[in-house]
Amino acid sequence: MSKLSLSIAVCGRFHFHKWVKDLDAAQVKTVIHYSHKIGQKPFGELDARNKHLKEYLMQLHGRVLGDRLLPVMLPCYHRIWENAVVADLPKVNVAHVMLHGNVLEVIKKHRANGAFVIGEAVNAHVSVLAEILDREQRVLGFPPEKYPSHWARMVEEYALCDRILVASSWVKRSFVDAGFPAERIIRVPYPSSRSGGVALKRRQPEVPVKVLCVAGIQPRKGQHYLLEAVRHLRSEGQRISLTFVGRNTNRPFLKSLRAMDVEFNHLPHVANERMIEFMREFDVFVLPSVEDGFSIVVCEALQAGLPVVTTSNNGAADAIVHGKNGFVVPAGDSVALSKAITNAMSLLPCEVVQQEVATWSEYANRMLEMYKDVSGRIHSP
Repeated sequence: MSKLSLSIAVCGRFHFHKWVKDLDAAQVKTVIHYSHKIGQKPFGELDARNKHLKEYLMQLHGRVLGDRLLPVMLPCYHRIWENAVVADLPKVNVAHVMLHGNVLEVIKKHRANGAFVIGEAVNAHVSVLAEILDREQRVLGFPPEKYPSHWARMVEEYALCDRILVASSWVKRSFVDAGFPAERIIRVPYPSSRSGGVALKRRQPEVPVKVLCVAGIQPRKGQHYLLEAVRHLRSEGQRISLTFVGRNTNRPFLKSLRAMDVEFNHLPHVANERMIEFMREFDVFVLPSVEDGFSIVVCEALQAGLPVVTTSNNGAADAIVHGKNGFVVPAGDSVALSKAITNAMSLLPCEVVQQEVATWSEYANRMLEMYKDVSGRIHSP
């Protein structure tokens, strides 16, 4: 096996800042290209190269134009980042890229340089995702959605990767269903456990059950099904308080939620460093996604000691042990959601369940094992 040298490319920083610093301790020669604000060092002492122009162009766009023309301009901003990365790529034997339709040329150059390429897929295969979202548009009575141009590039990216890295059974299944060879898929789950118990106050009988959902306000997250479930529970006399936390990324959808005439609170944002403490003020966490690669917010809710209700189309369902720390229901089933919420109340405070990967340090170790395993391999055809 040749000595491991590693290149990571992620447009943003995603979850990488939580674990790649551990590679420095393992003395792995690593170069990471990312995109973030100037003046911060999220990757410690690693050779981290911030291609930040895209971030400031998007901020300027938001201040001047808001969401207008963003679908047209976003590919241009991504190409600026991609070109900057391609011009600066080192020769390595393993390349790890985040697949968002903005690393196609990065992959091509890595392959030309002889690197073994691992592409990380955050969500379901885009063909499966398009089918799911088309169905939701019809359910909501919205016109068919025009999907972003970078989705076609993502299909090209998939094909050029030697391996696809996924965090969940759901995403792996979507790739297999789309015809991608199962033997070229590696699953490494995100951390989803907590060490030690969290002492939660048991609810007083006269206090409404406080249900929390943290997700961007958009059809993919399924908030409309949660509102239907809460409507059903209230009609049966149950006292339910519902809070959504998340930015409004789809104005017509938020308008349709308000038109359902089911009372809910909406907070646009809670700082990430405050999230777990904020969650401890609630009783049940619900994420009714119709598609979610692996929502880390589910893991945060488990760390806060909340029982979780989510769907089988959310990769984070892998972290749920039925009846111990939550429940998994079919996507798009508001009746099943309402029953699961009722059952989840009996789990307070929920049981601590040791998962496959408990901490980001353990995740880093799993990733290091994977990198070493593929180092020196030849390309897949």
